[in-house]
Amino acid sequence: GRTRGPPRICGATRPPRAPPAPPGRVARVDADARRRPAGGFRVADRARVLALVEQVVAALPTELRPHVRAAELVVDDVPDPDLPAHPEDGVRLASLTLPRPGGRARLIVHRRPLELRASTRVELVGEIHRAVAGAIREALGQPPYPD
Repeated sequence: GRTRGPPRICGATRPPRAPPAPPGRVARVDADARRRPAGGFRVADRARVLALVEQVVAALPTELRPHVRAAELVVDDVPDPDLPAHPEDGVRLASLTLPRPGGRARLIVHRRPLELRASTRVELVGEIHRAVAGAIREALGQPPYPD
């Protein structure tokens, strides 16, 4: 009879298969250039994050909304290292610069730290909401936003 061994195709032996991916990982995902960070939810680009920030600003409580109604909305990847660290955890997620006479307020949202704190889009919207509301309250000298 036939002996067991590598299958033969037209007299040649088939090359051995690649070893299987480690448990919990899929080989296709490893090759995907848009791979998600291990502990977060990554949005494709700044424009999409800006759309989420605009959605959050529109849904802010009425006492906070007037302070950012005409504000310039900016999305940065990471906080400027020259800015002071946030007093709670050291990472500034958002900051609001109140308007000077004749100027506009400026709301800056830092997308990468927010993405690392969220594992889904819904969680990301919640994190953006907390960060924006907290930045407004901090700029106004009010206590942090209650959870």
